[in-house]
Amino acid sequence: KFFIPGLLTFPEENQERYPIMILIVNSGCGYNFRNFTYGFDIKNQGVATLELDNCKPRGLSEFNPIAAGNSQKLTPWMGAADALHALKFLQNHPKVDADKIGITGFSWGGQATLWTGIDLVRKSIVGDKVDFALRVPYYPYCRYFDDPKYSRNKLHFFIGELDAVPPKYCREMS
Repeated sequence: KFFIPGLLTFPEENQERYPIMILIVNSGCGYNFRNFTYGFDIKNQGVATLELDNCKPRGLSEFNPIAAGNSQKLTPWMGAADALHALKFLQNHPKVDADKIGITGFSWGGQATLWTGIDLVRKSIVGDKVDFALRVPYYPYCRYFDDPKYSRNKLHFFIGELDAVPPKYCREMS
C-alpha cells in the first residue's frame, strides 16, 4: 500500500560487501542530531546504514508527527512491517552482507525494532529463514505478551530504570 523510501549510505572505506544497520525514526518523524551522530558513528565502524522514512508516505512529518495524535496512521506494527520489507530488499543487495543486517530505533522506533522479532509478524513477511542478525531498541515501550514466540537472534535493550517508559516488560521479554 505504501512505498517506503530510505537513504542507504555506505562507509568511506571500500569493501566488497558491508554489514548494515537499519535506522527507524522516533515518534517525531525525523532523524534529529542524535540519530545523525549515531548513524555517523555506525558508519565509522565500517557498517552501512539505511534510514527508513516510515512517516512521509503516510502524510506525516516533523511538523505532523506520530506523537501529535497520529498513532493510528503509523503504528509500531506498521513500522515493523516496513523494516521487515527493507530486510527483504537488503537480502539481495550486491553490496550488503545478508547475514549481517541489524536494526535500531529510539522510542517509537525502538518499539518497531523490537516487534520485528515477533514470529507472527516476522515470518508472515520474510518467512522462516530470513531474520535480523541484531536488534537494538532504545527505550522502547515493551508490552506483555503471553508467549510472543520471538526470534532467537541477538536482542540488546537500552532502557533506564528512571526512563518514562518502565523497563519491567522488557526485562520479562528478554
